[in-house]
Amino acid sequence: MRPKIKPIKEAVYASGYIQSMGEHIIYAQKSGKLMQKMVQEGDTFLANQLLFILDDGLTSAKFQPANLAREIAVKNSGKNSPVLRELDNRIAELKGIVDFDSVNYRRYKNLWSENATSKLDFDKARLNYEKSKREYSQVLANKQQVLNKIDLELKTAQSQLEQLNEEYGFFQVKAPFGGILYRANKQEGEYV
Repeated sequence: MRPKIKPIKEAVYASGYIQSMGEHIIYAQKSGKLMQKMVQEGDTFLANQLLFILDDGLTSAKFQPANLAREIAVKNSGKNSPVLRELDNRIAELKGIVDFDSVNYRRYKNLWSENATSKLDFDKARLNYEKSKREYSQVLANKQQVLNKIDLELKTAQSQLEQLNEEYGFFQVKAPFGGILYRANKQEGEYV
């Protein structure tokens, strides 16, 4: 069938708009200030491509203390940790004291069995040995508590950063599919 040219007998008027097939509106998951447009109107983008970066002012401010907490936890859990090095030095010092007090106690015990020393000197040697053993055991237990605390602090800091990264992801508008950006309703600096 071919169109024919003829005079118009009636006119039809209607209002409306034209919408492209496959046109979609993309919204941010959280509200915030539009910090950066990664694509401009007319640009082609790919699926999962970052389109816009928003900031609510709070989430990004939480990153600095969270990163600092993680850095401290990593430093404290490392081989060159000042906290662990101090504990290891104290353990080595107490081990030397326990060894000395052990030898001294055995010496006084032998002297006491031969009636070559007083009961007071023998008791002092025994008490010093028992005291140094208790202190040594206590520092070993303390080191385990410190290791547990450091491990917990590291896990907590990493978890907090993961949560912040996930939350920060809500401020990154990504394309769910590829396409062309026809219109961006907001400009950088405006609240979305």
